[in-house]
Amino acid sequence: MSRPEITKRLSELTEKLINPNNDSRAYWAREVTFDYATSNRVRVDYMKFEPLNTTISGIEKGDFYCYEIKSSAEDFHSKNGHNFIGDYNYYVMPSEVYQRVSAEIPFGVGVYCPSGSNLESVKQARRMNRKRSVTEMLLMMFRSANRDRLKSSDKIVKEERMDRIDCERCLNSEFYDGDKLRCKLIRCNPRYEDIEEIIKDLISSFPGSYITNGYDFIVGRHGFSLRDCRYPEEVDCNILEWLSGPASEKHEDFYILQGINKFCSTNFSRDEMRKIYFCLGDARNHQKTLEFIKSNYDMDVLKR
Repeated sequence: MSRPEITKRLSELTEKLINPNNDSRAYWAREVTFDYATSNRVRVDYMKFEPLNTTISGIEKGDFYCYEIKSSAEDFHSKNGHNFIGDYNYYVMPSEVYQRVSAEIPFGVGVYCPSGSNLESVKQARRMNRKRSVTEMLLMMFRSANRDRLKSSDKIVKEERMDRIDCERCLNSEFYDGDKLRCKLIRCNPRYEDIEEIIKDLISSFPGSYITNGYDFIVGRHGFSLRDCRYPEEVDCNILEWLSGPASEKHEDFYILQGINKFCSTNFSRDEMRKIYFCLGDARNHQKTLEFIKSNYDMDVLKR
């Protein structure tokens, strides 16, 4: 299996571990971001909350579980993805990776490894002294869960609309480079070749940037996941939603703003980038981000 495939498999097993019965009363979220408006932003792959009970004191005495996915030893040794801010914290990794890095895993951090169609605990986590309040933790989890809900809803609406439209690929089994219409039906191939070209442009636009084994795009202290990007427009959305913040700050290196302008063929100023961040940053309005991109970055769209 390729590393992206391993990451996807580990993610599926983690979700099964967190919520095996698809219970709406299970409190969990993925890619939970903290301190997103600062240069110390951290993102936890998966988080789960287990209240003692549903009383006020029971909720306040609840425990948070954090899970970080590592598909390879190289991924484990990257500086990203070691954000253990919960009461109980775990790595999720293949058994062969655990054998290589077991001596480097902190004392209190647990480990899950695949075993058949489930995850098996191979190292028990110990309770840590959580430094963030229940209110902050739940708020960030709610925010991330709502983001995924909006993305899922937007995807369903798009596919319903496209189901009534034939694209060049549907009609001719061939995709025309000159045609900007991209069919989003699964039967028309879920991953186009041009997404790979977009990723190459992304790396060249941001000097010093790179893509991790877990398919995360990293530039300086910032970045975003490429795992769910199947179309070029989704890369554009991620750039505006996750890099507009640092690009709008005066203390940040100017190269992030330059990289955005190069990749998007724009000439945004810091003030304009600040407006973009206020309206679109941190995926707070994904539908508006899509509308902004389709308008060829018309700033008037942000005023509506």
